[in-house]
Amino acid sequence: MIRVLAVAPDDVAKTATVLAHFVSKIFSRGSGGTNPQKMLQTAINGNSVMWVIAEDKTPLGVAFTGVEEWMEGRRLRIIGLAGNSMHKWLETFTEEMKRHGREEDCKIMVAEGRPGWGRALGLKPVRHVIEMET
Repeated sequence: MIRVLAVAPDDVAKTATVLAHFVSKIFSRGSGGTNPQKMLQTAINGNSVMWVIAEDKTPLGVAFTGVEEWMEGRRLRIIGLAGNSMHKWLETFTEEMKRHGREEDCKIMVAEGRPGWGRALGLKPVRHVIEMET
């Protein structure tokens, strides 16, 4: 059975050490504007949530989410996500994030990533992110 479990802030550092290979995978193709230490610290401080995706007692993945206040309302942001055998658990993860978002009074779930992530998570593109070095 696939389970998606929120990690208590006091357990984030230990969990991240045990599952470091998943945490480092989040950053293997770009940081999404953050770094591992910052991401872990926000979860330790309770300002984001670290999630463990597991089948029975076998960890399959790790995710980090945070709630953001936008002018249009609260949004649940998937900050980072990585794992193995995603075909087994991505649907369960997405449903759990939608539930969590509703609990946090979020009407929208957002993420940034390669185009395949939008399709995999069922998110539709609504804007382009552009950048330039100064």
